Amino acid sequence: MVMADIDIEEGRQFWSFQPLAEHAIPVVKDETWPRSNIDRFLLARLEASNLTPAPDATRETLLRRITFALTGLPPTIAEQDAFLADKSARPIESAIDTLLNSDAFAERWARHWLDIVRYADTSGGSGAHPMPDAWRFRDYVIDSFRQDKPLNQLIREHIAGDLLPFSSYEQQIAQLTATGFLVLGPHNYGDQDKELLALDIVDEQIDTLGKAFLGMTIGCARCHDHEFDPIPAEDYYALAGIFLSTKSVADAGFSKWFTQPYPLSTEEESEQASEKARVASLEAEIADLKMRIKMQSEPNSVSEAGANPNTGNAVEKSDPKKLQAELKMKEDLRKELQEKKPPARPSIMGVAEIEQPKDTQVRLRGLPREMGKTVQRGFLQVVTSPGMPSTKIDRGSGRLELANWIASDKNPLTARVLANRIWQHLFGHGIVRSPDNFGTTGNSPTHPELLDHLALLLIQNGWSTKKLVREIVLSRAWQMASAGGDPNGAKLDPENELLWRANKRRIDAESLRDSILTLSGSLNTERGGPSLPPDFKTEFDFEITSLKRSIYIPAFRNRPEEIFSNFDFANPNFVVGKRFESTLPTQSLYLMNSPFIHQQSNLAEKQLLEKSADAKGAVLRTYRHILGRAPKDDEMSLTLHFLKSADFSSEARAGLVRSLFSCVDFQYIH
Repeated sequence: MVMADIDIEEGRQFWSFQPLAEHAIPVVKDETWPRSNIDRFLLARLEASNLTPAPDATRETLLRRITFALTGLPPTIAEQDAFLADKSARPIESAIDTLLNSDAFAERWARHWLDIVRYADTSGGSGAHPMPDAWRFRDYVIDSFRQDKPLNQLIREHIAGDLLPFSSYEQQIAQLTATGFLVLGPHNYGDQDKELLALDIVDEQIDTLGKAFLGMTIGCARCHDHEFDPIPAEDYYALAGIFLSTKSVADAGFSKWFTQPYPLSTEEESEQASEKARVASLEAEIADLKMRIKMQSEPNSVSEAGANPNTGNAVEKSDPKKLQAELKMKEDLRKELQEKKPPARPSIMGVAEIEQPKDTQVRLRGLPREMGKTVQRGFLQVVTSPGMPSTKIDRGSGRLELANWIASDKNPLTARVLANRIWQHLFGHGIVRSPDNFGTTGNSPTHPELLDHLALLLIQNGWSTKKLVREIVLSRAWQMASAGGDPNGAKLDPENELLWRANKRRIDAESLRDSILTLSGSLNTERGGPSLPPDFKTEFDFEITSLKRSIYIPAFRNRPEEIFSNFDFANPNFVVGKRFESTLPTQSLYLMNSPFIHQQSNLAEKQLLEKSADAKGAVLRTYRHILGRAPKDDEMSLTLHFLKSADFSSEARAGLVRSLFSCVDFQYIH
């Protein structure tokens, strides 16, 4: 089908739009090296390039690597001792399973997800308005990774959680919270041009959804047909119609994101029904009392026999004062019940359906009032292939249909994009090195057959993050050393695209902060809860004092925490599939001079070095505690000389800890 200058059928021939294929497992010359099919795919490419893989990493190196990769935290000395003492055939397997089932794994891998859904606790822009409910979405994501929720289900809930069936109150709340994904973006809510604001919000939603889950830069088609990929502007507005039929903004003079109160639980509904029944019962009793008072105050209305002449029912004669007192008591109780306000209900950021969803028109040059032809709501034609869910939208906004289309096993993009992201977090680079762009301007896969193999594994294992992570880290390829190996490797493959060795990687900002807090004994292990205090006003003068894991402290769009801004934290204004990695003087200066590093170093030296009579043992413990390895002979000698020359002063001991926090072996994973 040809639309304008875009040939959709020709576009479908591009590698990323091709259906997933089950490729034959390669035959390799060295059958002794592979432990898995992943190894066979990689080794076949190495052998074809006359390269050999690096040797296996040492146990010490491997434990530190796996612990940081899965949890973002360093291994304890007790974990090191247990791992090194394990004489079983595959000690790594039990260590991996323990880490995969930890809360720390959920927090670490949720943080990866938050990078691609541009999570923040403020709205950004000049206003930078606080989003006091954003933390509920963050905790929902952490919970999802703790439960190993299928990734395609996670996507469905992000896009259409309010439209999905649920079997419990907890599931209902989780799914409503999940749609916060659509309203977490940075927007200028003060814009008085409401049509432009609505279109800008939809544009950001489409751009985020496209990059995060499909690896496509769909937002480029807002003003005209996509210049590079087979996405006509009409496809963009087919998607825009879905989100313009979705309530994302609470309309007011000054707009803000849409929120709704928590729905009532079954118990709360029952309690409310009981309260209504109680008020209704009181109303009946009050009416009866008034009638009795009236009957007794009107002599002709009650017969000698004490019966109401109108109804014939007996009317009990009572003391009028007692009746009046009883009436007042019941009226006061009714007033009290009617005036009793239910407790304030928490609110949820999210979206809802508008009353009259409809298709929209193409906006010429992307301008809100320059109308072109009306486009039926739908999806990207180039990605739609036989076997995928129907593209027809019969009712509602179409978000549910869109969610099912993106999350389909038959979608050629979604599983590839997610498998590539998991691979990247474990190896440092994706098989596609442009993780947010699987289009023609992105990078081609270095191992396309392996990428399909991983994507199919993800689907076959129920879209489980943990199962794919486990499969990858158990491969021999992942467990290679980062040094040594084939001397021709640096010449033939300087970027290590063929993975002839492991990549040496710097730990990220959160791992740096969380590790230092852990090693000093300062980490607050409480989980979840609001990021912002109740009296929070603005991020510009707010001082972060929390010692909880970094995922729980406020993520600001305009003024990130100092350690985050220095060490390349993901910019929450954008989808960040791969963080920028810089090497700047300010990083070294921070590690040498910041009050945070000095404070944590002082705390660490007190528990590691202060009361030790055995100087050599204390140094050994300090190196193992901070670096996950024993000091080399020259390191031990120099460290002891340094401490002795300063008479083991607290300043020298803290200086040693700071030097270890600043060294390459702490900042990098080998």
